[in-house]
Amino acid sequence: MPIVTVESPQETVTIECGADETLLSAGLRAGIGLPYECCSGICGSCRFEIAAGEIQSRWPDAPGLNARDRRLRRQLACQARPLTDCTIRLRLDARYVPLIRPRRMTGVLRAIEPVTPDIRRVTVTTVGAAEFLAGQFMLFHLPDLAAPRAYSMSNVPNREGTWEFYIKQIPGGQFTETLLGNTFPGASVELEGPYGMAYLRPASERSVLCVGGGSGISPMLSIARALASDRMTPPLHFYIGGRAPGDVSPLLRIAEVACGSCAFQLRAAVSEVASVADWNGEVGNIHALVERDLAERLGDFDIYLAGPPAMVEACLTMLSRHDVATDRVHYDAY
Repeated sequence: MPIVTVESPQETVTIECGADETLLSAGLRAGIGLPYECCSGICGSCRFEIAAGEIQSRWPDAPGLNARDRRLRRQLACQARPLTDCTIRLRLDARYVPLIRPRRMTGVLRAIEPVTPDIRRVTVTTVGAAEFLAGQFMLFHLPDLAAPRAYSMSNVPNREGTWEFYIKQIPGGQFTETLLGNTFPGASVELEGPYGMAYLRPASERSVLCVGGGSGISPMLSIARALASDRMTPPLHFYIGGRAPGDVSPLLRIAEVACGSCAFQLRAAVSEVASVADWNGEVGNIHALVERDLAERLGDFDIYLAGPPAMVEACLTMLSRHDVATDRVHYDAY
């Protein structure tokens, strides 16, 4: 089992990395604060420099690295597997020390149910409790596919070992075609996690704003359900965006149930509509609706965002115009 020495300005630590682990998963499992965000090789947040040893990447062309990074022998911890004992350099950060350490477990696929034309509700059960923080995600590993995919939970932690996900089917996408088209109830699936920093923070006096687009509804439902279980929670403002009415209408009904008995405002917008007979709600981008409704109050919220990168980026740009403190904004883009 390779030993990885992590040299950070604050301290030097060592990690044992198993044959089936990435450097990131091994480090978080050991309780070390390795910075990360997407776990998918896209964001680049887990970049590190190789000082000694040999490391293999399971996605050498990952967009989280640019040409300069590669010249400087940088790698991504979420894609890196050490082949020998290694020394790497990065800046550890206590904020990333996991509250629940990730682990890998075998689950059973119980159901795949249609929700919208391209979103499916997927239910998996595992032996033992489902331990995670509302808003986090798991990595799915499927046989014969080299890289896992990250999907956020839509339910809340439970002793029964039930994990629920809203997953978008990507036409021609190898992973979702395999998971949603060729995997059937009763099949075994491997889950790894939990991961993710856009989890629900401890209760404060501030209201919560959730904005979800597409399958980004999944972690927002988890957060709404967690808030609904606390009768003392401030009001929840829940916004859902989508392309067409058929993408949004079913999610509105699900979100209303998820909010339960807590005080909430539920709003939605679609970017395309064929006729007024199809949709009697707001038309436009969801960030514009949020701004129109809440511009003068945005600084009063703890804010959670999840959805396509363009939607998340538009929301972040809008929030910056209103000087919303960055430590009150938590997001996942996918």
